[in-house]
Amino acid sequence: MQLDEALVLEAAAPGSWRVCDGRVAAGNGRFLGFVEERDGAFEVMQVANDFIWSTFPSMRDALDHIVATSPSMLLGRANGELAWLS
Repeated sequence: MQLDEALVLEAAAPGSWRVCDGRVAAGNGRFLGFVEERDGAFEVMQVANDFIWSTFPSMRDALDHIVATSPSMLLGRANGELAWLS
């Protein structure tokens, strides 16, 4: 199963979701980012060696971005000060 088929959206608050890799157990790099709907756009917050924000016109575009960038984000997180967020 590819990552785009394994994404899990967990409601964090109204209009906000935690995006996880459903193939991975909690605490083992499952967390990929947050998506929040704001004024008709979807803001993505990802964690690498820092916090990175991007904005997209649709949830699909936001999730596609997470899938495309997750390998580099996870590598950056594993090597950075925010590794504990896995």
